[in-house]
Amino acid sequence: MIVDDDEPVLMLCSQLLRLAGAQVSTELGGENVVARVQELMPDIILMDVQLGTTTGFDLCNEIQSNAALRAIPIILMSGTSLATEDIVRGFRFGAVDYVLKPFQSPELCARLSSHIELARYREQYREFAMMLHTELDQQYQEYVYQKVQMNKAQGILQQFKQEIEQVLSIGNERDRIAKLRTISSALDEEIRDWDSWHTMEREFRKVHENYQQVLLQAYPKLSKTEIRVCMMIRLNHSSKAIAEMLQVGVPTVEIYRHRIRKKMGLHSEENFYTHLVRMLS
Repeated sequence: MIVDDDEPVLMLCSQLLRLAGAQVSTELGGENVVARVQELMPDIILMDVQLGTTTGFDLCNEIQSNAALRAIPIILMSGTSLATEDIVRGFRFGAVDYVLKPFQSPELCARLSSHIELARYREQYREFAMMLHTELDQQYQEYVYQKVQMNKAQGILQQFKQEIEQVLSIGNERDRIAKLRTISSALDEEIRDWDSWHTMEREFRKVHENYQQVLLQAYPKLSKTEIRVCMMIRLNHSSKAIAEMLQVGVPTVEIYRHRIRKKMGLHSEENFYTHLVRMLS
């Protein structure tokens, strides 16, 4: 996109870039620049410093203040040499380069191409960093989940150990037996709770034998916990029921739901459940 308040210069610059094979949009003056940038999302903006009622500095600052537009590189241009402080001001407001009019077409095209390529590399780096962050976060969540399970198991074992030691100190045999029966009943309940997930999975596998392979083949970035969440959503369990099964908080389950939908490219809970029904039918 080229922005200038001088129409002949705007047309000349546009023609030069079109002859070089670029697709060009133009904007005369600075009144509607931000709206046009939001509409067109150009690869790069070539903008004059002086734009009548506003300046390229102000528009550069406004564009860079918008998170959705921040990645678009902006080159400022001027018909006169700028003072050093003005050049620094442009860079501070987010410009990536500065050119002086009149300019040579090969030089201008080379600058534009370089900054477009750099912007693409920056975007690829940003996406890779976000993907790496997500992957590390998933691994951390898996670690936390396993750690919670281990701590709970250790706590239960310690509790029963203490209760058995107390039983050994009971002198009356009838009281000892009664206490042992209470401990045995509590242990059976804990075992049932711990085995409930495996029981559910075994029943689910009878109907959907290869559900893990199906999900991983379509979405290889799903974690083990996310696959479990998918299974329970397919069974139409609520977030509260899933949280109880995984022994995590409901907000954590909502985070899992959001993350899985994002990996699957889905936009609503309704589409999420319907999609899983189609996949695991």
